[in-house]
Amino acid sequence: MKKFDIAIIGAGPGGYVAAIRAAQLGLKTALIEKSPAPGGTCLHWGCIPTKALLHAATLLGRLAHAAEEGLAIGAASVDLPALMKRKDAVVRRLAGGVAGLLKKNGVAYFNGKGSLLGGGCVRVEAAAGTEDLAAERIVIATGSEPSSLPHVPFDGRAIVSSNEAIAFDAAPERLLVVGAGAVGLELGLVWSRFGSKVTVVELMPHVLPGGDEELSVELAKALAQQGIRILTETTLAAAAAGPGGVAVTLKPASGNPIEETFTRVLVAVGRRAFLQDAGLDKAGIVVEKGRIPVDPWGRTNVPGIFAIGDVTPGPQLAHRASAQGIAAVETAAGRTVAPVNAGAVPACTYTEPEAASVGLTEKEARNRGIDITVARFPFAASGKAMIERAQAGWVKLIADRAHGQVLGAHIIGPHATELIAEATLAVQMECTCEELARTVHAHPTLS
Repeated sequence: MKKFDIAIIGAGPGGYVAAIRAAQLGLKTALIEKSPAPGGTCLHWGCIPTKALLHAATLLGRLAHAAEEGLAIGAASVDLPALMKRKDAVVRRLAGGVAGLLKKNGVAYFNGKGSLLGGGCVRVEAAAGTEDLAAERIVIATGSEPSSLPHVPFDGRAIVSSNEAIAFDAAPERLLVVGAGAVGLELGLVWSRFGSKVTVVELMPHVLPGGDEELSVELAKALAQQGIRILTETTLAAAAAGPGGVAVTLKPASGNPIEETFTRVLVAVGRRAFLQDAGLDKAGIVVEKGRIPVDPWGRTNVPGIFAIGDVTPGPQLAHRASAQGIAAVETAAGRTVAPVNAGAVPACTYTEPEAASVGLTEKEARNRGIDITVARFPFAASGKAMIERAQAGWVKLIADRAHGQVLGAHIIGPHATELIAEATLAVQMECTCEELARTVHAHPTLS
């Protein structure tokens, strides 16, 4: 049996980052991944392919206004096969880069399904056979998969998850998106730009549920102006796929049910931790509400076993998983490290306009009894935004009134997902609004 200092199950953005860091710390490291290539959902079915599609969709939208900039380029059209080819090329190149980094850092990579056997052992089931590994420490980073609705199962063709929605061979004439989180809104915008008539339904009163309500209202308004129909406080009561499409019944909170037919239905109601057949019971790992409870450093209830990323409670974000992975393996290596600051993890939605948030919302701060002050700056007053014809939206800072400490930031507008980094640093470093204001920013920029 091969012996390792640490074995990591799952090579997504949590697992492969953890493996590289563990190897850098001098630990003999094994990384186990069941998919053909490392990278996980983010690289192969999530963050990267969706952003490649969104880039093309955004460019298409801007080309429609080229004449306003004095550019005569004719009408643009979508070559979907070429677009998908380019998206896949980006994914392959990045996956190759991850594999190269693992090799460069001396990580032992096993392509197979990993599971716990208890007693510090991990089983790898590969096409060539089964192999058991011994490890002093283990990290569970098996990620997640799209959640379906109990009464509307995926069929992979007419009723699909985001995995299929990034690879349609043609834009559906009518697309229903169930769920107005980041995934649903992003893919809804993509296919709207590519020619689909898109309807988005959301159970909660606002899109991006749980986020800043003012931002949510602004984003819904902007998407509606682009032709996307948004129905909040509405559920998908029934769906039946047939030769003529998918017949659905939508149930609003008030009023009569709505019966319509769509070409395809994308269900984007969240993700569930992938823990099936992971051997958690053999190792004695506690699972609560479908996730593995951990302390701030990723330690589970079993000494020597850690869990990171989507299998743990909290937002299922690639960058959070990576940060957790580093904290976990540094702790496993015996280092004294600060835990991941859960309050300084940004959430981004790559629609147009983009939306990004970090820290507390106004509602959360007031519910905690904090006396806050709120400052807003509209992009309409920015010269750079005017140049880019992107004047919709604003930046909102939430600060403690007594000391001016930045508690949260919410941005809707051009490049919000890039601008949020400075606000995240401010929250992490406990900066004050005055310190931010006295920082010299280049002009003209959106920052």
